[in-house]
Amino acid sequence: MAALVGTLVVDDNRQVVLVALLLPIYMLHQYEEHAHGRFIAFANEHVGKGLPILTVESVFWINILFVWMLFLLVAGVTRWVSPELVLIPVYATLMNGIIHILTSVKLKLYNPGLVTSIVLFVPWGLLCAWVWTRYLDHPWRATAIGLTGAVAVHAVVIGYALRRKKQLEAARPA
Repeated sequence: MAALVGTLVVDDNRQVVLVALLLPIYMLHQYEEHAHGRFIAFANEHVGKGLPILTVESVFWINILFVWMLFLLVAGVTRWVSPELVLIPVYATLMNGIIHILTSVKLKLYNPGLVTSIVLFVPWGLLCAWVWTRYLDHPWRATAIGLTGAVAVHAVVIGYALRRKKQLEAARPA
């Protein structure tokens, strides 16, 4: 898809193409994160404190529901309901990148997904946000919608991991 960008861009859809490129960018990020089980191992060690809070299955569903389905659903709904919804995947991507960076700063070590967060997520997310807020009629409302959606997505995922950690701790033999 990224290779076809030059053929997709016309005068009135540049902002749409920018957001469409979030999915191939996310693919690169997901490879850095999940190849060889790196992110699962990282999260289980640093968040789960040795407990398997994330599994291959849970990561699969998190990515299908909160990346792929969210992005595709928002892309479809944006056209027919409100273009302001487009900032949900933009800010979700940007927030994911910032979380990776802050995690590495806090722990003083690399975490899977950090490089693509720095090189792709933050700059591309900022570019998309800048372009779309200039294009939309109500940029502040769109920003509020986008940030609310991004926070909600991350809250669900983080809440899942913390709830699973608590369940696993409770089931641990004393």
